[in-house]
Amino acid sequence: MTAIVDGDPPGTTPCPLGAGSWSLDDDPSHLDDAELLSVVGALDRAQHELDATLLAVVGELEARGTTFSECGLRTSSWLGAEHGLPRPVATRVTAVARAARSTLDQLVPAVGDGRITLHHAAVLTRLATPRVAPVVQACQGELIDLARGVRFEQWSREVQALVAAADPDGGHRPDGGRDRARIRDGLGDSLHLDATFHGGTARQVRAAVDDELERRYRRHRELANERSGHVIPSHAELVAESIAELLRRGTASRPGARPPVTDAVVVIHAGDPLAPDGSLGRTAVGTTADGVRLQDDTVRQLLCDAVLHPVIVDALGVPLDLGRSVRAFSPAQRRAALVRDGGCVHPGCDAPPTWTQLHHLDEVRLGGATDVRRSATLCPTHHAVWHTPGWSARLRDDGFLDLTTPTGRRMTSQRHGRPPPPGSDRRPPPPRGSDRRGSDQ
Repeated sequence: MTAIVDGDPPGTTPCPLGAGSWSLDDDPSHLDDAELLSVVGALDRAQHELDATLLAVVGELEARGTTFSECGLRTSSWLGAEHGLPRPVATRVTAVARAARSTLDQLVPAVGDGRITLHHAAVLTRLATPRVAPVVQACQGELIDLARGVRFEQWSREVQALVAAADPDGGHRPDGGRDRARIRDGLGDSLHLDATFHGGTARQVRAAVDDELERRYRRHRELANERSGHVIPSHAELVAESIAELLRRGTASRPGARPPVTDAVVVIHAGDPLAPDGSLGRTAVGTTADGVRLQDDTVRQLLCDAVLHPVIVDALGVPLDLGRSVRAFSPAQRRAALVRDGGCVHPGCDAPPTWTQLHHLDEVRLGGATDVRRSATLCPTHHAVWHTPGWSARLRDDGFLDLTTPTGRRMTSQRHGRPPPPGSDRRPPPPRGSDRRGSDQ
């Protein structure tokens, strides 16, 4: 590997203090002290330029949603899967790139010319909460200038104090300001949740909800691009979805807790009984207990991994029989699949087994068999992605899956976070367009 610094030819790094030219293949022990200092300075300048370029490019990827449409991964997840960045680093880079493109437009130039580092930019991004974002945006130049000649830790403390002073709630904790929450039932099947958090808890809750909100917004936007009739939920609806998802994950991650499985009541009319094979038949219509018809995609996803409680009713809606629960996969089958896959099988996803659901490769309502070999464990996000029109999956001889995205991109599933070993599937690739569509398409 060689470095190109300040436009010099490949393989050489100039050292103005007398080191001549130096390549990364050379032994640095041959340099004197002044030359070593000079090389570090040259590399630092190059690093600033690379970081600025990285922020600009990642910001463009994030704005286009390229990694999700091409690979089914958010930008930060793609950076971790494709380029090996730790999750905190990938998340921080993506957040800074997003802020630099939208509100803090001075970050990239300041990183590029060496006034601040990527770490400084991450601090300013984190401090620009909704309450004080206009202040940070207006004063970003002054806050950047405060870093000149000052250690990062000192600058960080000063900037946080200034932003806290601009935040009307930043440094003030009212008397008796304990975290409080109320939960009560509303009309019908609604539930009302009212909560107030303070201090560090408030920051943690906000960060968790914002991260999940961004992830869910990305997914809805991709669905809207692919389906003309898909409506992106409002901000309030996305916040509600995010909180519900975080609660579901927290429940599933408790020690000894079973993986998340949908428990659904499906109303079946007497004229359309359960099919002999145990599926809901080709013409079954799924409704909730209160008669609300479920969308086809919702029914297909429910049938992948759910406990179904059929209620047989006559033409007047009077219950005739309460059927036994029909489980798509038995507990033993679920355990076997979780041990086999070791988490979400979507390439690049790091969701653990406790966050996953079982996906049928053969559609249940069309008589697909409940066969562990023809199943895959997917996190809720990628379970929904695989149900999106245009995604297809083909089971290989080695048990892995060949995936095709709506754009024609081909990928291979993973197990325990790793791709299949080279040459494990020796069959010739099928002609383009001949892949069998994924189970629930």
